[in-house]
Amino acid sequence: MKTISEEYSDNYGELNYEIKMSNEIDLNMLYGNITFYDEIFEDGTKNKISNVIFFVFDCYELDDFWYMADAISGDLEYVASAYNNYCHGLSGMGSIVIIDTLEIINNDGIFHHNLYLIRMLMKKLIEIFRVLGTGTIAFMSKAIYLNLETEKRRELLNELLQEGFIPIHQDQTDVVMVRNLDYQ
Repeated sequence: MKTISEEYSDNYGELNYEIKMSNEIDLNMLYGNITFYDEIFEDGTKNKISNVIFFVFDCYELDDFWYMADAISGDLEYVASAYNNYCHGLSGMGSIVIIDTLEIINNDGIFHHNLYLIRMLMKKLIEIFRVLGTGTIAFMSKAIYLNLETEKRRELLNELLQEGFIPIHQDQTDVVMVRNLDYQ
């Protein structure tokens, strides 16, 4: 019997991706979408695995970061506010990515399979955002996996901790996670 990691290595060992980004000049930020796929069929269509929506904020003052995030949505403002409180008093932050949504396409419904796929996707996202020159990734755990019961949310958070993400804020509805890309 194959383990989950062997099964997913066989199925998703080589994840390919496409990135589409657009610039919002007024806010000094980028909107992006990354589509992950594992194979291209003969007709040119792709077997999509996941879709990730993110925003890259290029800012050097935390208050500017908060204002830009607040101009987009309440969820992004929540992440920016938690990050500002965590980094209180710091400046010169550089580029910060907020992952707004990580959607798993053709979800098989088996939580542990999805958990392993999320971990693989997060590793790939870390690589991609490093190449883009981003310093920090931030997100709410519900952006990664909605409506989890408490035990499964703990498992998800433990997987993210293994990838170097740290929780910086928690309330009754969610946990904000952050990863500094300057450190391995």
